[in-house]
Amino acid sequence: MVKKSLYPLKFGPIPGERVWGGDYLKKKLFQDSENSLPIGESLDLCGLEGESTAVVNGFLAGNTIDEVIETYLGDVVGDDKYDRFGNLLPIIVKRLDVKDYLSIQVHPDNLTAMERYESYGKNEMWYIMDADPDAVLYLGLKRDSSASEVYEKCKDGTISALLNKVKPKRGEYYLIKSGCIHSCHGVRLVEISQASDITYRLYDWEKEKEKSGIPFARRETHLDESIDIIDYNKYDVDSNRFFPENAIEGKNGSGRQDIIECTPDSGLLVFDTQDYIVRQLDLDGPVRVFTDKFDSFIVYICLSGSADILYGGEKIRLSDGETALVPAAADDFLISPCGNACRLMECYLPKMEEIDDYINPGASPFNEDDKESYDFDA
Repeated sequence: MVKKSLYPLKFGPIPGERVWGGDYLKKKLFQDSENSLPIGESLDLCGLEGESTAVVNGFLAGNTIDEVIETYLGDVVGDDKYDRFGNLLPIIVKRLDVKDYLSIQVHPDNLTAMERYESYGKNEMWYIMDADPDAVLYLGLKRDSSASEVYEKCKDGTISALLNKVKPKRGEYYLIKSGCIHSCHGVRLVEISQASDITYRLYDWEKEKEKSGIPFARRETHLDESIDIIDYNKYDVDSNRFFPENAIEGKNGSGRQDIIECTPDSGLLVFDTQDYIVRQLDLDGPVRVFTDKFDSFIVYICLSGSADILYGGEKIRLSDGETALVPAAADDFLISPCGNACRLMECYLPKMEEIDDYINPGASPFNEDDKESYDFDA
């Protein structure tokens, strides 16, 4: 690979067959895919081994994101991020079409995942693109509980009664931390998470499937492995939900013809975590992004409308559902909405103040021996 100057990168999505998937992603993105199961997942940006998404624009087209980082190092993600994560892109962006019930599940924290699989844990965020009338999110325990109670309710198939049952709305964001039991059905969503795909199934709706009379394959559960990582405290849905219902339309453009600044303080702050920061940008006019103020790569996900990233004399179109990564070393650039308005999700990483001494930069994100015997399909 010839080392030339970096630029904003777009990626080709990777389809994922899932038993709980619908036909939304198939129709929108993967019409030519020959699949035996529904396509429940579009992997839009990922650097995990064997699942690394490839660039589709510019001279780097055809190279995967891990190959780009391996060549450009900290220029892609930021020097402090590269010192911590090595060649691993530290976040994953997915779109999910969850028609049937996602298994009731939980993800491990960093310490557990590193000890067991040489991987990071998984804190994730969901943005609700759309929801069916009967859609439900199951998010955390609705009261304080104990390991024994949760264990027994998973065994007898009544665990859903112990969980918060939330009716999702289009445009909402939810933060789902490691240790939080969760599930859903009837939703299309964007997921941003740490660079991990370790999922423990606690219950796979076996009773409900048997009652329906529809044949199904009984999948492995991981109750014994997960019992020590579950958060048994009451989960406060409201403190982990963001809904910009009072947002001012055009907040980041305001109909002005002059170019305004876009910095880490711009837009609506959705979540500010130690793993990633997410903001929502509602554009009705052009903005200039000052990359040096972020000290990080910046990911843009188009939630509605479309926008042009104007960089180095080139115009990079970002349409509804598409994802782009702006490298940390990139120069300042403009984003201009196409048409009247565009809504973007902006994601970047905070400054890495300390380096975890148990993480080996550039190492494989998984212990391959463990991975072979573990089922990562949710």
